[in-house]
Amino acid sequence: MASSSSPRPRDDNSANSPNNSKIDIAEHDEEFAVMASSSLLLSVIDDSPNNLNCSSINMVQNAAECVSVVSSSSSELFEEDLTSFLELYQAVLNGDWKSASKFLKHDPKLIYAPIGTDGAPVLHIAVELGVASMGFVEKLVEFMPSEALTLRDSDGATALFSAARAGNIKAAKLLVKKEPSLPNICQRNNLAPLHTAVRYGHKELTLYLLSVTRDDVDPCPFSNSPGFELLRRALMVGFHDVALYLVKRYPDLATCNFGSACHDDAKDSDDDFAPLTVLAKRPWAFRSGSRFNLWQLIIYHLPPIKHIQETKTMHSLTLQLLNHLCTKVKDLEVPRAKEIFRQSFITGAKYGIPEILEEIIKSYPFVLEYLDEDVFKLAVLNRYEKIFNLICKIGMHRQLIIRTRDDSNNDNILHLVGKLAPQHRLSLVSGAALQMQRELHWFKEIEKYAPRAFSESENINKDKPKMAFIKEHENLIKEGEKWMKGTAKFFLCSPLLGSYII
Repeated sequence: MASSSSPRPRDDNSANSPNNSKIDIAEHDEEFAVMASSSLLLSVIDDSPNNLNCSSINMVQNAAECVSVVSSSSSELFEEDLTSFLELYQAVLNGDWKSASKFLKHDPKLIYAPIGTDGAPVLHIAVELGVASMGFVEKLVEFMPSEALTLRDSDGATALFSAARAGNIKAAKLLVKKEPSLPNICQRNNLAPLHTAVRYGHKELTLYLLSVTRDDVDPCPFSNSPGFELLRRALMVGFHDVALYLVKRYPDLATCNFGSACHDDAKDSDDDFAPLTVLAKRPWAFRSGSRFNLWQLIIYHLPPIKHIQETKTMHSLTLQLLNHLCTKVKDLEVPRAKEIFRQSFITGAKYGIPEILEEIIKSYPFVLEYLDEDVFKLAVLNRYEKIFNLICKIGMHRQLIIRTRDDSNNDNILHLVGKLAPQHRLSLVSGAALQMQRELHWFKEIEKYAPRAFSESENINKDKPKMAFIKEHENLIKEGEKWMKGTAKFFLCSPLLGSYII
């Protein structure tokens, strides 16, 4: 048998071929205007085919009949001339249309033959090879009847799924132009090519497929379980502009439960959560979670520079998404709204995102009842200074400092703050000496608000807070001393070396 095409991950598997019609983008200029501010221009939205209103039922049925005929005799075909299949497969990989066309003209049924071990027909393999094979793909698509473009592989995927996995937008546009029904031909669980493009993080292709995938057919890729999964994937890969568009155009998605989403992944950490709670697990999407050096911080507030502007735009879109989600959750029935806000508030505190806490407090002030010792302990142990500042602003810091303790070790808040910061927080500054300085500053800041008696209190090991701090930071102190000596030696040697060179 011929060598197979390179293994390709599968995610969304076979379904029905619905009638199709395009999303009316003109009616939603406002939503897309928001998306247009993102780092990737949305001009690709306008490249959708002109005629998407034609019915594709007959085309799909014809393709199904052809596939049925070929699959029923596929074993005979393979047994008849394995060499031909191998040569055709090699011609596809090499982009050799001249050789491939001889086989296809001699026997047009080869278009439908599963020449890869995973059942991939000629078009699927060519499309997934990327831009380098576009000359071959263009000739192949021109040669094939339009109904043949709806051919599925062994996983029930059309060639548009292959283009979506590879991020091959040129091939996607070519396929949809000739067969407008393709964006709505789904795999199992009613997942469309759009879902695949989002999953693999192809932004430009996602925006294009979003413009040509219809939402007035059954099953609709934007509603119920497929819609939940589309939003989940958009949040997962950080397409917050796409997520914002989806929750505005399809309001039910804003308050969905991802436990109802249909996906083939292993149990995901975002299962059983609402979109707001998932957003609360994405600190990198917010201004507070971005670590800029001095020059980047200055540039952030100056006229646009591409990389910094992209980050700034993402922060703006994420805040818009956060505001919209909070507004929609607030309109739910009280028990459901309370649960989502509680879950999201605690998650936001866990990941150190003050923007989440501020927006939820603004939308649902009663959430302050969840601002307890556990949340405060998270802020203290993880050095979330912005969460701590927010708690101080609210005025709850003094009572939480007194109430927060670890009874198992008889630790008060100062014993707890004396523990070494987690590595991911410690490494925010480089150099052991600077890390030690930051740790000491954090200890002093909390000590400033604690009752004086706390400084003399002993834990189960008979250690006062300062002694507990020294023991926890013993290795860091030693590393800091080495770092300081090495740095001093470097600066001492530099002038001597310079004078020697001169």
